[in-house]
Amino acid sequence: MQKLTRLERMKKRLLLFIFLSVAVLFTLSANITIDYFPAQQFYFQAGTGALANSLVGHIGTIVFTNNYANTTTNPINNPTMIRLDMDYSFYFNGPVNWGGSTYSNSDSEFYLIAHAIADNKATVMRLDNAHSYGDPTPLVNSNFSYTGQVLTIDLYIMSHHPLSYYKIDEAYTLKSGIFGTFRLGVTNSTGWYSGTNAVPLPVGNNPSPNTPIPFFDNPSINPENNPPIYGDPIELITYTFSLLNPNFVPFSLSQATGASTRFKINEARMSLSGTTANSTHSVKIKITDDSNAPSFQLLPLSAGPAPINYNMYFGTTQITKNAEINWSGLKENSNPNTKDLTIGGINTNSVNSAASGDYKSTISIEIIYPD
Repeated sequence: MQKLTRLERMKKRLLLFIFLSVAVLFTLSANITIDYFPAQQFYFQAGTGALANSLVGHIGTIVFTNNYANTTTNPINNPTMIRLDMDYSFYFNGPVNWGGSTYSNSDSEFYLIAHAIADNKATVMRLDNAHSYGDPTPLVNSNFSYTGQVLTIDLYIMSHHPLSYYKIDEAYTLKSGIFGTFRLGVTNSTGWYSGTNAVPLPVGNNPSPNTPIPFFDNPSINPENNPPIYGDPIELITYTFSLLNPNFVPFSLSQATGASTRFKINEARMSLSGTTANSTHSVKIKITDDSNAPSFQLLPLSAGPAPINYNMYFGTTQITKNAEINWSGLKENSNPNTKDLTIGGINTNSVNSAASGDYKSTISIEIIYPD
């Protein structure tokens, strides 16, 4: 049996302790995850709740998810802004009345803050100390422990002065301050983020907790590039069009022959995102085929036979080839909005006189989105 000196035994114990420490940090990192969702628009609005009487601009949302089986014994402790490579104080220039009745273009100060609602209690934390030369700053407070599964924290800039100083429907230009990047973490137990109690965590799909996370993923949203408006946001709607079956659909002529007979060849689908609640929207569509005729036609695959005319329907509406029609009543909460694409109206005499063989028609759909 190999004998170990006291120093060698100490080294092995030390290595074992290091391995165990790494395993603990890895387990915590794997079971508590963080995602960040930057705002898709930046604008000023009147603060509500804990932010009441202030002018605020929403920057983004941080979501901590606890994946432990027992979140009571393994809570989310002290979520922390551990590094902030940006300014935490900003000055915007625009109409300010300074408590009077007359507005003049002036610089006014705003702060970076974190707003959370947990256990039916709202908190607002200024993030001044999280600057790159400062200390980590709790996003809630250092003694905070959350036993729920999902914790949501919103980042804002908030005016130092009262809401009544500012003029609605006016733009405010950033004069001082830079929106940069940040890093996040939690603690093993409640208390300050320091020493062995500090657990840096990666955000999103980033493999390393040292990866800086930008506050804005779209430069056009960043108020450094576009002065934000104090007022209602502009709808930035995304339309996504698809077909239920993008392939060729075989059918026999008898399935679409006759004035009232129709055959479903596909289903048009439209999904929306970025709309305001309960709003409806519309697009224009144009449908055409690969024939040169003014009407829709089934073309023979072999030379000789004559084309066969047919009618195209979008929902219950008969389509005029290459003419615009409205697709209205589109709602985000109805995703996907659908319309049947059917054909019919093939003349019986045309079928009876048609040469045997295969016929085809390739349909093209153009979507014209609103400006």
